[in-house]
Amino acid sequence: MARRKDPKQTARDAIVGLRQQLQMIEKKEEYLQKKIEEETKKARTNAVSNKAVAMAALKRKKVTETELDRLAGTRLQLEMQVNTLESANLNAETMAAMKKASDALKVIHGNMTIDKVDATMAAMNEQRDLANEIANSLADPVNAGMDVDDEELMNELDELQQDELNNRLNEADHVPVHLPPGSRSPAAKAPVAAEDDEEAQLKELQAQLAILRTGPVGSLIVDGNTSYKSSNNRLLGMPGPTKHEYTSTLRAIKYECAVPVAEVIARLNKAVNKAGTDSEGPLPQLQKLREQGGLEEYVATKSGDHFLYFNDVPFHKLPSIAISSFAGDNKERPLVVTYTIGDPRFAQQILARNQWAAVCIPPRLLVVEKPDRSGTSVYFHTASSIMAMAAHEGQRDEELEKILEALDKKLEALVVHITAEMPEFGAAL
Repeated sequence: MARRKDPKQTARDAIVGLRQQLQMIEKKEEYLQKKIEEETKKARTNAVSNKAVAMAALKRKKVTETELDRLAGTRLQLEMQVNTLESANLNAETMAAMKKASDALKVIHGNMTIDKVDATMAAMNEQRDLANEIANSLADPVNAGMDVDDEELMNELDELQQDELNNRLNEADHVPVHLPPGSRSPAAKAPVAAEDDEEAQLKELQAQLAILRTGPVGSLIVDGNTSYKSSNNRLLGMPGPTKHEYTSTLRAIKYECAVPVAEVIARLNKAVNKAGTDSEGPLPQLQKLREQGGLEEYVATKSGDHFLYFNDVPFHKLPSIAISSFAGDNKERPLVVTYTIGDPRFAQQILARNQWAAVCIPPRLLVVEKPDRSGTSVYFHTASSIMAMAAHEGQRDEELEKILEALDKKLEALVVHITAEMPEFGAAL
């Protein structure tokens, strides 16, 4: 008895045979296409010199094209048969997989019914409720059932807190209620009717019970532009930090010119020798210098005509910086660049006299291209105003003020140089 053929193997053999035949047809098509090109070339070559040969070549070309068309139709039929066989084979495989899945589900659900599932879920919910009841019972306070008045306990706690606060106030130093020397105002005229003893005692008690007092310990007007004051903070009689406050009038200068911003930046880069600056910046080298002679030599070697270059920040390239004048504008924004520059010799002299000035050095320049591209603006703050800590704790330092004024002149000379219509004239200044 003949053995039954495997349907899968039969489909595979048929598909393989069809694809082999397709390969043969494709090779035949390549040969015919090449022959058509040769006959066309022969006809074109003999079109003038030998018309008979050209006509024969065209006839052979026509016959070959007809055969090529028949092969194309045959190839299309074979491709359709391959697709049909592959689809049928895929359908058969899908049906077999679905049948296996159906059989597996029958096995899984063989001993499972909806009644058994409902019973299992009910038992699980019952055990979960029991676990919650046990947890709630264990979480009850130890003193549950005791007759305790919470309001009575709160009153007792308030009394204890008040007693502790009174003890701390009695041990704390009294806060002075008089003004410090030098800050007293002219004495006011005595009142017509003197305060009685009860009011005086009340005011004294209020002063003693002060828990937090912040007030001026000393203040001094140094000059017309700068003032200094300090204050103490005391909490429950404990000494607090001392605040030193310096108030000064900031002096800002803006130079405007018609020189293009690219030219201004080029002059500034040359003036501070940006190209000659070490890749890591001047700070590591400056930290290695210990003697004045070494500092002078480094500045002479690395600085330009005016200052050392530290860094620059092109704010117009930072998308996170919101510039209200150009918000929502997709056009190229005008250049906005800050330059940090400095002269270590000035910094050395300033810091030797007042370390507070370290928050303000080295100085910075702000280079801004005008919105209409018609020129450039350069902003800077004068060192003598931004470093007003010359009045250190109320004491003027005239020598430091002279150093800062000299730094002002040098900084302004640099700005004049880079914004001058004739840079030679600016350099002479």
